[in-house]
Amino acid sequence: EEIAAFKPDIVCLQEVLSYSEARKLQSALYGEEGHLKVKGSCATLSRYPITDPHAAPGLRNLICYVTLDDGQLIQVVNLHLSSSTTRMDLWSTGAWEDHTRVRKKHREELQTVMQTLENHPVSEDNMPTLIVGDFNSPAGDPIFETLGDHYSDTFADCGKGWANTYHTKFPLLRLDYIFSSPQLFCARSGVERITGSDHRMLITDFGKTDE
Repeated sequence: EEIAAFKPDIVCLQEVLSYSEARKLQSALYGEEGHLKVKGSCATLSRYPITDPHAAPGLRNLICYVTLDDGQLIQVVNLHLSSSTTRMDLWSTGAWEDHTRVRKKHREELQTVMQTLENHPVSEDNMPTLIVGDFNSPAGDPIFETLGDHYSDTFADCGKGWANTYHTKFPLLRLDYIFSSPQLFCARSGVERITGSDHRMLITDFGKTDE
């Protein structure tokens, strides 16, 4: 009910426990008209048809295509980068080594995703694309340079309110993001608290540009 109140066209979930759990949400949001694809612990739901589900190798992600009513394809990349280190003993050499190791892994994971997008036969340079999910990295982290200048952080573009998403009770970290390609413009973006998750929900409304 909390998600349905926003009448979302596309929903991306991470840490989904089972297909049946995602199927229940699909039914609650869209009834029999909805569509669902699940890959590992990532699930993408939509009121529009979803096709060609695939994934970048070796990490938690789901790449697929959503077809709007006018026939426009939207490439949706739903990902969950590997867990971050929670070590706060920054006086320790080991802590800095752990943070460096995690950052390197996150960068490699993003590079794998971007390479998969470039190599997939359906993907095109001018295709509207959303890269969505739990990046397990704070705002301003150098790993986001991997996305290049082509993708915009939607909350930075049009967000209002508090951007942090973790932990839901006391959100001190911004770990969840939606990045969009130039063919989409961000109309508004915000974060909402929901039950049943330790992250707050990031919501963004889009329109299509002429690019």
